[in-house]
Amino acid sequence: AQAAEAELAEAQDGAAAERELSKAREAKLREALNASAGAQADAELNLEAAKELLVEKNEAERERARDLDGAERRLQEDMKRAIAAAGEAARQQGRADALAEAERARVGEVEEG
Repeated sequence: AQAAEAELAEAQDGAAAERELSKAREAKLREALNASAGAQADAELNLEAAKELLVEKNEAERERARDLDGAERRLQEDMKRAIAAAGEAARQQGRADALAEAERARVGEVEEG
């Protein structure tokens, strides 16, 4: 009877130790799951922040492209105006040269006459 009682006590101690071990494993699993959930939440936040940065970068690039397009258009308009002004200046110089030539011819006629 004592041997049976000792065996029963040993079995109960073994079962208690097994329950404690099971509880410890469960606690470690819960801790690992919590850490994994925390890491996943951090990763999701980082991903969201990266998406926002990418959107901001794309918007900045589009704005810069619009600015460059505007600057290019203004430059082309300035060039057209400069070319037109140069043409007008050449026409005026041509008229001035023609008038000067006509004046020289008239003066020459007056001197000869």
